[in-house]
Amino acid sequence: MICADKKHNQNDGLDKLEERYLNDEIEFLTYKKWFGKLSTGKAFLNSRIDQLASTNQDKQDMPDEFSEQITDLKLVYEIASLRMKRKLLNVVFEAGLIFNGRCFRTAYLHPALSLNYLKIK
Repeated sequence: MICADKKHNQNDGLDKLEERYLNDEIEFLTYKKWFGKLSTGKAFLNSRIDQLASTNQDKQDMPDEFSEQITDLKLVYEIASLRMKRKLLNVVFEAGLIFNGRCFRTAYLHPALSLNYLKIK
């Protein structure tokens, strides 16, 4: 996890800073300046880790019936507003969607739909 690695580096930085200050290698003003920067970075990383953990927990708490509905593209498309329909089509069919009178065609299929493609074949 990237945030955890960065947090570990921040902790190491704080430890080294304190060690240098205690060994009289740096002045108090330098210590104060860098302690503030490193502490702010550490606080930001802690809040980001908490935010990511709560987001992950929210996804795990999502009821199975809702997760089935959200993966049903037809249902999502039917209940979406016109603006959301256009956005969905632009995201899923990045290379465009062409209707030739009989069927739809696209040059690129979004990887999230590869399972659907395999089911059709």
